[in-house]
Amino acid sequence: MTSTERRASVYVPWRTFENAIKQLADEMPSRVDRTVFPSMSGGLQNQLLAGFRFLRLIDDHDEPTEQLKKLAVSDESKRRQVLKDILEERYSELFALDLKRATPAQLGEEMAKSYDVTGSTKERAERFFLAAAEYAGIEVSSRLGKSKRKRNGNATAPKPRAAGARRQSKHGGKRQASGATESIRVVELRSGGTIKIVTSLNILTLEAADRNFVGELISKLDEYETGNQLADGHGEESAGG
Repeated sequence: MTSTERRASVYVPWRTFENAIKQLADEMPSRVDRTVFPSMSGGLQNQLLAGFRFLRLIDDHDEPTEQLKKLAVSDESKRRQVLKDILEERYSELFALDLKRATPAQLGEEMAKSYDVTGSTKERAERFFLAAAEYAGIEVSSRLGKSKRKRNGNATAPKPRAAGARRQSKHGGKRQASGATESIRVVELRSGGTIKIVTSLNILTLEAADRNFVGELISKLDEYETGNQLADGHGEESAGG
């Protein structure tokens, strides 16, 4: 990557990026701007679009590139392969480390050196890269895998629940939760401590009101974490000044 095209690497949450690609696979707009993702906070929209530009998925006029059109497809196997090619091109300095043997410290040092990120932004960029690499089937060292899990709050992998499992509603009835998947997210609070959120649902069977609620909750969590990142960045600037 030349100095003239140097941009901060992607640090938007992986799930936000993945869901955005799936949305674009349903319908590709002529321009990918903030209005394409109205349910996201403004900060998250900016992060996502900056990430798209870094990966060369949109150009300087926010128009989708051929790479984005190849990536945003319904065939997941093709999507994984295209993403693998994109990562190898845009993160060539990280791949030069030999990811099968690299340590978390090596990854962090190279990320800061080559991709214009520091502090908590660097950690978020590392999390995105490792999650994207895992999705694309790129093999990394076990140390990097452990580092990713630790930074995600030691969250366990999603556990599929048995088909036909039921859950109790707050009104006393039981609702079917067929194909529900359990996911865990840990959010670090600014004043110390963490909040652990556990979900068990099948997004495809949710009613519209439930889908909207879940989407808004995820956006709120992302917005809060973005606020933490910005606060950390200001703190680092003050310390440096």
